[in-house]
Amino acid sequence: MADFIIPIDTMKKPFSYKHYDPNRLLDTLQQRLDSRNDQALAQRLHISLKTLEKIRSGDLQLSASLLLCMAESAATSMEELRSIVGDRRRALRLPYRIAA
Repeated sequence: MADFIIPIDTMKKPFSYKHYDPNRLLDTLQQRLDSRNDQALAQRLHISLKTLEKIRSGDLQLSASLLLCMAESAATSMEELRSIVGDRRRALRLPYRIAA
């Protein structure tokens, strides 16, 4: 596996995507799943209300496993959910390196 070189100036910039908005995803799921509030949505997604609140506040990023759970609960694809949340990457990039 090849090592990747990250320019020093990009390491100083905080993680952010201009279009990334987990609240848009949660609001869409709330409508699709006919949930009245965040408590009902958390129950439909099989996650705790505290987890949902952390996602809304930006304290918790959406993980692949969480997106998979949401996709199964809403009977949709992960690609569609990634599109709704604003993930514009063409390929998944892992935040860590897998040892060979």
